[in-house]
Amino acid sequence: MELHFTYSELFLEYKTLLTKHQAEIFDFYYNCDLSLAEISELKNVSRQAVSDSLCKTRDLLENYERSLRLLEKKRALIKCANEIKDDEQKAQLLKMIGEL
Repeated sequence: MELHFTYSELFLEYKTLLTKHQAEIFDFYYNCDLSLAEISELKNVSRQAVSDSLCKTRDLLENYERSLRLLEKKRALIKCANEIKDDEQKAQLLKMIGEL
């Protein structure tokens, strides 16, 4: 389940770097909780094509994170923000992080 959540976070950070087809399949599977069969029917492709696309997309997202480290940096900023005692400053920083 944690890995599932991590892929969803990576998708949010890097979805603009994916093709429309990759993004749709990934979103259907991880965020809409559709099965491979349901996605293959919606996209009019085989279950194997859906599976291959998911595998390729996961690899791409992992490679983007290894190279760019956006999610790692965002998590570090959130951790720092949570250590701020002033609630107003904390809220302001968390809002800015959310807009990244």
